[in-house]
Amino acid sequence: MLELNKYSIHKIEDLKDFVTAAFVIIDDIYQEITPTHIKERRNINDAILTPI
Repeated sequence: MLELNKYSIHKIEDLKDFVTAAFVIIDDIYQEITPTHIKERRNINDAILTPI
């Protein structure tokens, strides 16, 4: 479960700080909810996105 008290509360001065803080929080949540079979997939560096 996510720990809410691991983030500190600061006044965000500008958009750059907001985007950075939002990215860190979203990335932490994503890492916690992503299934193991997706986290540990092989050849992730060789993956190519193709149009449908």
